[in-house]
Amino acid sequence: MKRGFLAWLAVLCLVSAAQAATGDYERALDLLRARKLPDAVAALQSAEAGNDPRAANALGELYQTGFGVPRDETRACDLFEKAAKADIVTAAHNFADCFYWGKGGRAQDYAQSKYWYERGIAGNDAPAFCSLGAQYRRGLGVPKDAARAVALCAQGAELGDAEAQADLGEMYLAGTDVPRDAAAALQLLTKAAAQNHGRAMLNLGLMYWNGDGVAKDLNRARGLVLGACRAGVESAYLYAGQLFFAASVDKEKNQVREDAAWVALFWLALAAERDPQPEKRTAAQQLYAALAKASPQSVLARANEALRLRKAQESALGVKP
Repeated sequence: MKRGFLAWLAVLCLVSAAQAATGDYERALDLLRARKLPDAVAALQSAEAGNDPRAANALGELYQTGFGVPRDETRACDLFEKAAKADIVTAAHNFADCFYWGKGGRAQDYAQSKYWYERGIAGNDAPAFCSLGAQYRRGLGVPKDAARAVALCAQGAELGDAEAQADLGEMYLAGTDVPRDAAAALQLLTKAAAQNHGRAMLNLGLMYWNGDGVAKDLNRARGLVLGACRAGVESAYLYAGQLFFAASVDKEKNQVREDAAWVALFWLALAAERDPQPEKRTAAQQLYAALAKASPQSVLARANEALRLRKAQESALGVKP
């Protein structure tokens, strides 16, 4: 799964909250808390070289995304293997992902992913439950069993895993493998959104936008959809543009509200470039053209400057859209 920069800051926060250690690993955690990434990477590398498996797992997560180090999935999976075989529970899940997706030099092997997800579950690692549930839901290397998939995701959600809460919330929202239940979806997505889970924020925002199982609230919808955008959910960009497009139209005065228009133009421009679906990119282009034509040059200039700054920051961070 592609992760945005803000999502990876959250990963670093989780790493920094890990069990205290001594020596280089403890120093790395302090440096991660202080956001001193190059020094933290050096300390993790030193700890990993000293055979600290916790450092191997943390370093693997950085190599997996290219955050602070060159992206190298083979190196990441090698580090996850080292840590998983030393009984680091979170590494078992990470190593299972290598087989589930067939990455990092590993052939896609659902028997191996099942084995390592089960190792994670045995250690009560919350994300492992719904990951194994995905195998049962799709019948990958196991008999297809929707009921078991839902039960596993429910266990992960109960343990507080935001991904499981988001997945199960989507199931209830769409009525997939469970009866449609907007109230259950609302509860689960709210919990996941409180942990800044991007997809949950998007789906919850759409519920508030459409009044689906909840009172319609456009202000809250905008805030949640923007949260999803900031978490790097590219499919949220068009919705942010649409919400601010609607807010930019002052029908009574027959003019554009500039404070909303430049935000709409900003997200529509990004959606036109990056939305995963071609039809949504086209819709973004059309809305952008219409709003740009109606907006003063000062609004266009503000939107363009925000885009320039955004892309400069991405380039400086090594983020590839």
